[in-house]
Order: sequence, then C-alpha cells, then structure tokens
Amino acid sequence: MIKTIVIGAGVMGASVAYRLAQAGAAVTVLEATRIGGGTSGISFAWTNAHKKPPKPYHDLNVAGMRAHAALADEFGATPWWHGGGSLEWAAEPDRADQRENIEQLQSWGYAAEWITERQVQELEPDIDQATIGDAPVCACHAVRRATPPWRENHLRRPSHRSDHGRRSGDRRPGRRRHAIRGRRRSELCWPLDQ
Repeated sequence: MIKTIVIGAGVMGASVAYRLAQAGAAVTVLEATRIGGGTSGISFAWTNAHKKPPKPYHDLNVAGMRAHAALADEFGATPWWHGGGSLEWAAEPDRADQRENIEQLQSWGYAAEWITERQVQELEPDIDQATIGDAPVCACHAVRRATPPWRENHLRRPSHRSDHGRRSGDRRPGRRRHAIRGRRRSELCWPLDQ
C-alpha cells in the first residue's frame, strides 16, 4: 500500500487526500490550524471563468466549473457549492472594456449575454435600477444552460440580509441558496440543477 502525506486540509488538500484514499493509498493529512481554516475558509468561492484571459487560463477555469458541477452530481448534497453567475454593469469610462470582455467571452462560448432592465429585476428585485442607471447589464452564467433562469420562472426572492452585505435566498426543498453582493458589480447565484 502506498503511504502518502498531504500538507494542508483546505479545499485542495482535502480533495487530494480524498482521491488518494479512494484509490487505496494510506493517507495522513497534516494541518497547521483547522480544516478549511486558511484561504479555503475566507474565499468567496465563486466558480467562474469571467475576466480570466488568456484563453488557456479561461479554459482551465471552465474545466474547474464543470468539475464542481460533477462533484455536486457525485456527492448529491453539496451545501458548499452554489452554481451561479454574475450581473455586471460599468461606469461610462469602463463600458468599452466591458463590451470587449463580453464579446471575447461570447467568442469563447461562455454563457454571457446582455439583458434588459426587466430581466435584471426578475433575477434580483432588490437591485435599485437607479444604481445601474443607463448602463448596459450583462449576465454571465456559470454553467451554460439551454434556457436562462429568468425564462424558467425558478427565481427566488431574497429573504434576509446576512453579514458583509450579502443576502441569502430562502431555503426551499430541492433548491440551492444564492448570494449577491450589491456593489457596482452584483454577483448572484441561481439553481442550475432544475
């Protein structure tokens, strides 16, 4: 039997240890503080490939997104992963860069599209349209779907505000929680498994 030592019990260390043990190795994990206590414990953990050039780095991030979705399928209950995407708008001086980025994402097959004010309100009714103003809004979906979520009527209303200005969505059986940050860029998640 192969004996291995894994240093660190964050996301990467725990994943490596799990797969090694699954393959039959005897695994010892060394952790200096607590499981998930380093970078893994403070990351927003938003899986995306948005603004990740060059193309090979973008592709690596897309592969990571797919791997997270596969893990959700493998383990069933995955309270640690919330597939999602983002809404993004930019101030006038930054709009050309935003358009260029979205065009590049679309050319790479990434699910990014311009959406209407109505679609913004359907996705996130608590976003004040005055904050966005006349800025074009792009929705970047973490996993390409045949039908965008605002057309599926699977939207949830935010139910309460938690720490750091994030909101948690209401918890219904079979639904994943979502979170947003209401700043110049608003990140959100919606269920991808329905």
